[in-house]
Amino acid sequence: SRKAALKVHTVMSLTRKAAERFQVTSERVSDRRGTEFGRWVRGRLVLFDLGYFDYGLFASIVRDGGDFLTRLKTTANGLILAIRKGCGQKHAGERLNDTEFRGLVIDLDVRLGRGKQCVDARVVGLWNFDANNAGTDSTQGWSAWTLPYTGGVSLPVGPVGVLLDR
Repeated sequence: SRKAALKVHTVMSLTRKAAERFQVTSERVSDRRGTEFGRWVRGRLVLFDLGYFDYGLFASIVRDGGDFLTRLKTTANGLILAIRKGCGQKHAGERLNDTEFRGLVIDLDVRLGRGKQCVDARVVGLWNFDANNAGTDSTQGWSAWTLPYTGGVSLPVGPVGVLLDR
């Protein structure tokens, strides 16, 4: 016999602590296709996991006036625009995965995607160098977000580290 399975795709309001939207689909429907994004993102921060990873989605959220926070896939290889913290300015203009970071908290402005699916985002990486692991970096992960920098104040790196902790 075959077991039945389903997915519930939900948009939650953290301020109201309630579901704003939900859709029930077959277990085979991808996360990305199970949720509609559009004008409702204006003025909101959209948090999502790697199932929603799509440069076009990132760009449309920004175009619609919203912001996002997500972990990056290991294959994301954006262009480093500026360095906020953790490494020298010499890395501006390099690709994310072409630069070696060790034992650092890295805070960068990075261009992700191409063409109309392009978005500039703040990217934070937390690394633990493991000397016992054949000299390789043990990556904790990259996280990317777009948040407005109002009055010279922006989200500090610390809270993002909690989100990256697997």
